[in-house]
Amino acid sequence: MNEREIILEINGVEINSRVTFDYTPPVRGVYHLAPENCFPSEPEEFELTGLTVGDSDWSCILTDKVTEAIVEQLKDMRNED
Repeated sequence: MNEREIILEINGVEINSRVTFDYTPPVRGVYHLAPENCFPSEPEEFELTGLTVGDSDWSCILTDKVTEAIVEQLKDMRNED
């Protein structure tokens, strides 16, 4: 399990929070071998497992839209590292 500090923006207000998530890196497909030894590419995957603000659990706000925004922020943070 991974954990990162992120900033949520809700109604124009920035809120410092902590997200926990599982990460699966992308897998490159193999297409140049015999058919029985080939497999397709798989994209990276982020599975959010928790969201906290201070000591409060905010996981209930993890709608598809919020999750998508957090995953984009995590990808941007990864590219900055």
